[in-house]
Amino acid sequence: MIMILSFTLCLAIAFGIVYWVAVKSKGASYIDDYEVIKISLVSAGSIEKEKREANVCILGASFQINNENINHDLYRHFIVDGRSMNKFDIRNGDMVFVDNEYTEAELFDKKDAIVVFRIEPEGQNKIEYKLRKFIGFYDFNKTPDIQKWVKENHPELNFRELKTKLEEKKTKEKIRECIDKNSRLVLSETTRKKNWLSPKRNVCYSFHPESSMVGKVRYQVPKEYVYIVNKT
Repeated sequence: MIMILSFTLCLAIAFGIVYWVAVKSKGASYIDDYEVIKISLVSAGSIEKEKREANVCILGASFQINNENINHDLYRHFIVDGRSMNKFDIRNGDMVFVDNEYTEAELFDKKDAIVVFRIEPEGQNKIEYKLRKFIGFYDFNKTPDIQKWVKENHPELNFRELKTKLEEKKTKEKIRECIDKNSRLVLSETTRKKNWLSPKRNVCYSFHPESSMVGKVRYQVPKEYVYIVNKT
């Protein structure tokens, strides 16, 4: 019994040390300057579908990312929920700063421009935002044949997968809605597991109205530096 109690005590002390090193010590120099703020979750193949927000500790009004001073009040913050963007080095639990002021040139100049869309929650999935890699804008008025537009402008894409997406009822409805409103569609990319048993992920494509695009990801904070208090 004494040995069991001793082992339990040692385990508790070890956990306390690890917790302090992993969480508290990261903000030790400015631990008195923190606040807890509520941040929306952004879906990347959501894991916690019934959650939509997270309470997160923000240490100070500004901090450095890659030696650049960042004022986080200038951006919208999101906590990534899911693993579908691992291919683009954005992982579950990371925090992203999204800027709603961007130019089209910025979207096309950067090889892997990542954007956030606002969506309508469906079923158990209550998250209102999705994270995607930007591909391009489709304008029906310029090219009525969307398959022709894809082949001419984005020959690098998996056309078979994209064609399957175009044949879906939801996609057809989105295209028709944008045509009626004389607005553009945004083509984007993510990944999805082929099945639960396989670690491999297939490329998936999505179409969203341009009006649903919240902004472009400017900065990313790895999950190791994000202290999530809880999710709600």
